[in-house]
Amino acid sequence: MADPISELKVVGEAKLKVLFWDVYNSTLYSQSGEYQTEFFPQALKIDYLRDINADDLIEKTKEEWEKLGIKQETFSNWIPLLTEIFPNIKKGDTLLLNVTENQQSEFFFNGKTIGKITDKNFGPSFLRIWLDENSSYPKVRNKLIGLNLDSAVKPREIAAPTDALGYGEKVLITNKVTTNFSPTPITPLATTLSTSSTAESRLNK
Repeated sequence: MADPISELKVVGEAKLKVLFWDVYNSTLYSQSGEYQTEFFPQALKIDYLRDINADDLIEKTKEEWEKLGIKQETFSNWIPLLTEIFPNIKKGDTLLLNVTENQQSEFFFNGKTIGKITDKNFGPSFLRIWLDENSSYPKVRNKLIGLNLDSAVKPREIAAPTDALGYGEKVLITNKVTTNFSPTPITPLATTLSTSSTAESRLNK
């Protein structure tokens, strides 16, 4: 059996901790290694760090869909399918959802296929539980999509070479914007020359 993520690249990784318990490690994959909401294939792999009952997985899935505003009449058709697919999870197990380019969804459990859902709305809706901007765990979401704010580049100042007038300039560098600013006001050269000429004329009178 072909590995469903063999031709995909890692977008991001995150661990979910609830209170004092590690729940799972998760990894998001895409074709380019970047996250784009409506571009597939995408795959989400979850490595579980504790036991979880299949019924609890389904109940939690329903709760998250409701929080995201997905209507019950939409996901009610998916629940019987998930009931057939989801296994009881033991610590060390891996569950992976692969959503293909044409949005067909396939679940893998410890590397073996365990079920497919052909509804094109299912895969994106299931991934929203982790990837939606209103997901229950925003820190996990940010790391999965590659938006690791904790490692953002901090602003720093560097000194630029002095110009012809002998004035230095500082450059504020951030991860998004580069802004130039002067440490002290600089009188324009034309104004300086004009003032000097006026003073010289007065002395010659």
